[in-house]
Amino acid sequence: MLTFTVRGLERDGLLTRTVYPTTPPRVDYALTPLGSTLWQAIEPFADWAREHVGVSSCSMNLPKGSLLRSSSRWRPCSSSGVIAQTEGGIVQGLSWALKESVSFDDRSITSLNWSRYPIMTYPEVPPIDVILIDRPELPSLGAGEGSVGAASAALANAFAHATGKRIRDLPFSPERVKASLS
Repeated sequence: MLTFTVRGLERDGLLTRTVYPTTPPRVDYALTPLGSTLWQAIEPFADWAREHVGVSSCSMNLPKGSLLRSSSRWRPCSSSGVIAQTEGGIVQGLSWALKESVSFDDRSITSLNWSRYPIMTYPEVPPIDVILIDRPELPSLGAGEGSVGAASAALANAFAHATGKRIRDLPFSPERVKASLS
């Protein structure tokens, strides 16, 4: 679902995608000038959310703060299932961004012990509020997949907004954060 959405945004001229021939592969996405104009259409919704739902568009504290993900998709068959899938996707995305890393050398993967593979633990997960917006005119589709990449991107954008610096490689380890700030 995420790939389909991103490719559609690229096809429609709202997003550019640059693939770098590196190991592991690196792909950068950026809004085009046309894509940047979407903020004019989205800003009234953000204002409404801030007024009625208490959403703050520029605040994210991890791990003690809260993270809000608004899922505007379709009429869900099971709203509790969609919420659980979205929460799971957010946790997975944050775990990718903050912890997960497979090590490898020139020939093969060297991290072969899953018991030592770093993942986000329950005490590290921030409170998450998911708001569903009923869209009965749209068909039922997958729910959790779209939140995985968005969580990592939101964290990266929050860091960039707070510091003026970008981190482009996952995970956002202390070493990478320090290096980006120097």
